[in-house]
Amino acid sequence: MGMSASQVRLLSLTSRMHDLEFQAQGVQYSKLDLADDENEAYEKYLDAMDASKLQMTVVTANGNEFKDVTYTNLVSRSAGVLQSMYAVTNAEGNILLPEQITSKIGVNTLDSLDSFLEIVGKNYLYSGRADLTTKDEIFAEMKNDGNYDYWKSIYYQIIGYQNDNGEFVNSRGYDTIYADKTTDRDWLMDGINNAELFLCKMTTKSDTLNGSSINIFAKTGVAEDPDITETYSEELVNEARTEYEHRVKELDIKDSKLDLTLSQIDTQHSALKTEYDSVKQIVSKSIERSYKTFNA
Repeated sequence: MGMSASQVRLLSLTSRMHDLEFQAQGVQYSKLDLADDENEAYEKYLDAMDASKLQMTVVTANGNEFKDVTYTNLVSRSAGVLQSMYAVTNAEGNILLPEQITSKIGVNTLDSLDSFLEIVGKNYLYSGRADLTTKDEIFAEMKNDGNYDYWKSIYYQIIGYQNDNGEFVNSRGYDTIYADKTTDRDWLMDGINNAELFLCKMTTKSDTLNGSSINIFAKTGVAEDPDITETYSEELVNEARTEYEHRVKELDIKDSKLDLTLSQIDTQHSALKTEYDSVKQIVSKSIERSYKTFNA
């Protein structure tokens, strides 16, 4: 190999080695990112070790039982079950109603209690019940399972009213809660903790309107409500542990692939370095011979 060709080869080898070194640096940065991801996953897991959830007390034929506090569990109950009932409001004070209800509320729907209750029963509480075809059947079912008085009182909370004593109860209005949130206990708990959502409990006190009883709602909170408790959630901890272990396995696989890539880069770099040293020695000897010839 002539000196000129050798020098060209040296430049080519140098360029390729620099390229490999740049690739190796990128892989090292990727490994650091994986380490950060693993630390983040671990911190998330540690936070979950103190995980809690809200539960509400219900009374069944078997005695006291507990249900997760979700929107659905707060606003509906089954026949034979005794439990406190709640309205969920947002920061503006509007009562949250399921999308199945709000999507059916028309211009004149709220002018009539019966129209509102029929929508609630047909489209929300008993949407899958083909046996309930008439308004009277729906209302009878609502009274049987204890939902009638609740939704009647919700109606008057929404529209406002003047009771038989001449006192005005202001309209709260309503907003929509979408289906994916109605059973999401974490969403509701976070909303309560962040003062974005509030609970109003239906009390045993009542107003009268045209001689008819209307239950009153009073704002409540987790700390003062005996029917709601915040409990340690082993279920959430187990979910977090499973998620963490799965994430670590994913990161380990990625890290192993990066190690393999680094090993391959190192092997290529070593081979190029060996060739580089050999060519460099040839160039040095060529220069030395040329120098001796020039000075002869």
